Amino acid sequence: MASLASTPVPELLHRWGPDSSSNVSLDQARHYCRSLTLGHGENFSVLTRLVPDRMRDGMCAVYAFCRWADDLGDELGDAERSLELLAWWRKELHDCYEGRATHPVFIALSPVIERHGLQVEPFEALIGAFEQDQTVTRYSGWDDVVAYCTGSADPVGRLVLALADEPCTEQQLRMSDAICTALQ
Repeated sequence: MASLASTPVPELLHRWGPDSSSNVSLDQARHYCRSLTLGHGENFSVLTRLVPDRMRDGMCAVYAFCRWADDLGDELGDAERSLELLAWWRKELHDCYEGRATHPVFIALSPVIERHGLQVEPFEALIGAFEQDQTVTRYSGWDDVVAYCTGSADPVGRLVLALADEPCTEQQLRMSDAICTALQ
């Protein structure tokens, strides 16, 4: 499967959207997520040498989930269509949790969810933030921005902590949330 990191969202939707079907193996899905992760020019690399090998597949699957959701929200230029596609993405998420993953991202994410006991709530919060992006264009104050970060950034830190398979205290979760909010 070739790298599709720079493929425009409409082309991706044609191949793996709501009206298409996917027939990829777990290895192909993992390769796609890794390619997507390594192919995007973010402000930092998700897969540095600091990420232990045991976390790499999980990091790639979580990143691919976030990348797709963010692109569905940001790259279409049509808020109504973005909301429709984010609702489809949420359905795909729930199908994944019910053992019916069909999209390559969710095929790769499914064993990660099972292995690490990932809860659905952080993924739901991220989709909710991308939906909010379609209706809110300005925040009235700092508290509203921080509240937005609770859904748009903090869940990512919590997912990464879960991928590390380390028990977290409430203080560690608060510190992770603070870092993620600050980065957002």
